[in-house]
Amino acid sequence: MNENEFSQTEKTTRQAAADNGHVPPQLRLLHLLTLIAGRAEPPTAKDLAVLSGYPLSSVYRYLAHLKDWGFVRELSGSGRYAAGPRAVQLWANFRRNFDLGAVARPVMEDLSERLGETVLLVIPVGVHAVCIEAVESPLKIRYSFQPGVMNSLDLGASAKCMLPFLERTVYAQIMQRIEREDPRRKADLEKEVEEIRRQGYACTEGEVDPGAWAVGVPIFSAPGYLEGALSVVAPSFRIDDAKKAEIIAQARETVQRIHDLIASG
Repeated sequence: MNENEFSQTEKTTRQAAADNGHVPPQLRLLHLLTLIAGRAEPPTAKDLAVLSGYPLSSVYRYLAHLKDWGFVRELSGSGRYAAGPRAVQLWANFRRNFDLGAVARPVMEDLSERLGETVLLVIPVGVHAVCIEAVESPLKIRYSFQPGVMNSLDLGASAKCMLPFLERTVYAQIMQRIEREDPRRKADLEKEVEEIRRQGYACTEGEVDPGAWAVGVPIFSAPGYLEGALSVVAPSFRIDDAKKAEIIAQARETVQRIHDLIASG
């Protein structure tokens, strides 16, 4: 896999590894596990070596430990690695004890049925946005998302709508990375963040997937306490200005329903 074959998410993950500097040895297994979890396609050991910056021999050693404990498994004959049964147990535990997903899923299904488009629920995890629920559009042409996939918090409506409400240290870390990469983009993004804060939602087109339009609305469990975001994603060709306005209004109404459900316990 060469430099040009990395997706935007993979580049972000690799940059995050560089930002971490020297990862302590006791944390490297967890680091590899997060890299595996954040990829839509199971990586090879060589992919993980590039993403982490660790020697290939070390990557194989770490993967052997993770396999022994059941956190990863090697896909038969492919040389690729995916989550193992122990990781699935962690995910199941997370789902049992995470109220936002249970509260939001029914209203997400209702919204997707009314709009005919894909609806996502994402949460902030460090400097990433992680999809934890997805209700796909019933239409043949649609955007599909898998729970567990990560994106940078500065790309896409579902992530960007959370930017103004992140913890200050996390926001600063994101902006420092962007300033190193492109100072002009940092200035533009700061203006966008203020606009998102003012209007209460974010809209993007083609930032994560070409030809996709999306709106993201932040979700709070209490004033000032960010829980995640709801997003509607649709092919741009299907969405005119009137449809965009309808989707934005219904997405905001749905988030208010989620707020009411959280408040009612």
